[in-house]
Amino acid sequence: LGKAMVRGYQGSSKTAGEALDLKKEGNIAGCIKHFAGYGAPEGGKDYDNVELSERTFREDYLPAYKAAVEEGCAMVMTSFNTLNRIPSSGNKWLMRKVLREEMGFDGVVITDAIGMHSLMDMFGDHIRISIECIKAGCDVILGAQGEFIDGVEQAVLNGEIPMSRIDDACQRILDMKEKIGVFDAPLEEMNKE
Repeated sequence: LGKAMVRGYQGSSKTAGEALDLKKEGNIAGCIKHFAGYGAPEGGKDYDNVELSERTFREDYLPAYKAAVEEGCAMVMTSFNTLNRIPSSGNKWLMRKVLREEMGFDGVVITDAIGMHSLMDMFGDHIRISIECIKAGCDVILGAQGEFIDGVEQAVLNGEIPMSRIDDACQRILDMKEKIGVFDAPLEEMNKE
């Protein structure tokens, strides 16, 4: 089902060797969500902690995500729950080791807007939360406001976040914008429509 959804939205199949053409009429960049474990909260309560053994997590929850990644989905949205008491958007193991390294995902990782709130108890303020999300591997932080830029700039200047991490995130975002045709038409032309 995940593979079929990616093909339906994006009009291509990486596993079938079809070229990704997100500029073609009717094609859009697919985003799988919520990564990962969202469907198993404690007590059936939405937005709650998910406690899963690694075996159950890998055998029962990750295969659908892996199928969508293998098919070539363009984006992944982080889950807003915690996984074994670590908020998904700030979980380096989940984002870097599992998603990027093991699954080979090379697209854009975006937080859910609600995901920022799941980190509040752990980190206390939105700037600190955004920094932790970036460090964990998120490329886009939904809901980040003006002070976020100053906070991230300071984190880069003091060496907490390497500039290469910012460059990496920016490159992925710019690549996505190119793939969907944002740079094809001048802004004046886009505003006329």
